[in-house]
Amino acid sequence: ETKYNITELSPYTNYTISVLAFNTIGNSSVSEEIVHQTLEDVPSPPRNFMNVSSNSTAISLTWDPPAEHNGVLLYYIITFTYFDMNRNIVNETAVPTDQTETVLTVFAALTYSITIRANTSAGFGDPAENVLIITTPEDAPTPPEDVVLGMATPTSVVISWQPPVRPNGVLLGYQLTLVASAMEKSRRRRDVILLMPTPGIPLVMNVTSDTTSANITNLVPSTDNTLTVQGRTSAGLGDPVVFNFTTPETIPTAPQNFTVTNMSSTELLVTWDRPDPVGGILLTYELLYVQSDDASTMIRMNLTGVNYDDFNNIELTYIIKNLTINTLYNVSLSAYTSAGRGDIAEN
Repeated sequence: ETKYNITELSPYTNYTISVLAFNTIGNSSVSEEIVHQTLEDVPSPPRNFMNVSSNSTAISLTWDPPAEHNGVLLYYIITFTYFDMNRNIVNETAVPTDQTETVLTVFAALTYSITIRANTSAGFGDPAENVLIITTPEDAPTPPEDVVLGMATPTSVVISWQPPVRPNGVLLGYQLTLVASAMEKSRRRRDVILLMPTPGIPLVMNVTSDTTSANITNLVPSTDNTLTVQGRTSAGLGDPVVFNFTTPETIPTAPQNFTVTNMSSTELLVTWDRPDPVGGILLTYELLYVQSDDASTMIRMNLTGVNYDDFNNIELTYIIKNLTINTLYNVSLSAYTSAGRGDIAEN
C-alpha cells in the first residue's frame, strides 16, 4: 500500500506531511516534508446577532464574526422577510466582512424576520442561531392617491380620493381642511376695490377610513380657497394633497337699507348700502322707476357711474330728476355680478 487517506482535518489549514518506512529491524529515515493546505469549507454561523435599535424606517443590527471562518470570508448576507400588500417579500443585503453592524431601511408597521449568514468560496454557512423578529412602529401615512377635485359651485365642491399606497399602520381616517381667502372682491367700473379683510378661518373635517369622498358645502361664492386632504394613523397626519380653487360667482342679494325720499317736487333721493353678500365682483346697479298708474313710463338706468365708495362704507346715493309733479312712483334697485341680476329692493 503506497497511499493513505488522512481524515478529520480542519478546513483551510496548512499541514506538514512526511513519511517513513519501518520493519522488524527498525525505522527508515524520514522522507522529505511536504506542506499542503486543505480546501475551504463553509463558515460557522455569525455570533451574537442582535437588534440594537429600530424605528418606523430603520433597524440597526450588530453581530460578531463566525468562530470558525473555514476560509476567507467573502461577505455577510442579511435576509429579511416580511408580509406586505398581500404578499410575502424576501429581501437580501450584502455586508462587507470588515463590518459587524448595519442599518436596514424598512417600512413602518410591519413585522420582519431577519437572519444573517457568512460565506466563503465554498458557499454559505448556517445562519445565526437566533432569528430576529422585529415589528416596526406606526408612522404617518403617505398622501392619499388619485385625488380629484370636482367642479365647484358657488357654495360647494366635491373631492374624492383613494387610500394611501402605504398607510404605515392602521388608517384611522382622513382630515380635510378648508381655508378660504380673507378678502372678498368688489369692483366699481374699471377699478378693483378690496373690502376690509376678515381672517380666514380653517374648517376642519374628519371622516372615517372607509370614506373616499366628501361634499363640502356652505362655501362663499367668488372666494379663493385652499383645500387639503391627508390620512391619519396613531402616529399623526400624513403629507397632504393640496388644491387651490375659486368658487364661481353667484347673483347678489338685494341692496340693503334701500330708501327713497323726496328732495323736491320733481326729484327723488335714492339711498342704499351694498348687498351682503355680494356673491362676486359687483359690476353695476340697475335702477327702475315707473309711475304707479302707467307702466309705459318705466325708466331703466344703469348706475355704473354713480358716486359711491364701498371701501369706506359710505352710503350710496342717486338723485332721480325730471319727475312729474304730484305723481306716485314705484322705485326698485338691484345689483349685478357676472352671474346675473340679483334680488330686487323695492320702494
